[in-house]
Formats: sequence, C-alpha cells, structure tokens
Amino acid sequence: MSKIPLYIFILLFSFTAKAQISIRGNIIDDKTKFPVEGATVTLMPSNILTATDARGRFSFKGKYDSSAFIIVNNIGYATQKFNVGEI
Repeated sequence: MSKIPLYIFILLFSFTAKAQISIRGNIIDDKTKFPVEGATVTLMPSNILTATDARGRFSFKGKYDSSAFIIVNNIGYATQKFNVGEI
C-alpha cells in the first residue's frame, strides 16, 4: 500500500507566546483533493486528540506556545508533523 501525503491548511489567530489561540484547518487528500474524514489530529506536547469531520475539518482552542505542533495520521496515509509556530 502506498502512502499518500496530506495537504493541511491551518489558520492561526492572535498568536503570541502562551496566548489564547484557535488552531483549525482542513485535511485534504493530495491526489483526489477530497477531504479526509476521520483523520486523527494530535496537538503536542499537550497530547490533545481530535478527529476530522466529514469535511476534513478540525480545531483546537486554548493556550499554546510556539513550541506546539500537530501530528496528522490516518490509515493509508503518511503521518505528517506541522509546527504551529511556523505555519
């Protein structure tokens, strides 16, 4: 089984160190351009999990610093890591 990379679109609002922010985005299949439903999105290092909805959307709300990152994985896809402070 080949691993297909995912596209991820993340919007950050009011980002400063340890600020109240929203992290939200869409997980989209690179080949088909369709949303990926049920992908697991983990916010690290706090280890908070969520799953994408039918439209591939996810969100986190809270206080996070610039060292936070997300990990996205789903069966049949390569696991991807994104640093929140660099997006």
